[in-house]
Amino acid sequence: MEDMIDKRINNLIAPRQLVTQVLTVLISGVVGVLFIPDSPLKAGLFVLGVYFIIILSKNLMEIMSELNGYLYKKQGKNNG
Repeated sequence: MEDMIDKRINNLIAPRQLVTQVLTVLISGVVGVLFIPDSPLKAGLFVLGVYFIIILSKNLMEIMSELNGYLYKKQGKNNG
């Protein structure tokens, strides 16, 4: 059982790192879009970028919540 929890924790860490990196690039891109001179694509790209930032942020929070649940549960077993 302990081995399954360790594997699940490791399987949650990888997507967390990936989503964090993608979020960083996406936020940089959305900020970069603000420096484009007035263009018909500017508003569309900005809205699309913000939409994906919200989705990925929600996904990251779910991963972090599940990961914290496993880690604190495991930590409680080691202490008690």
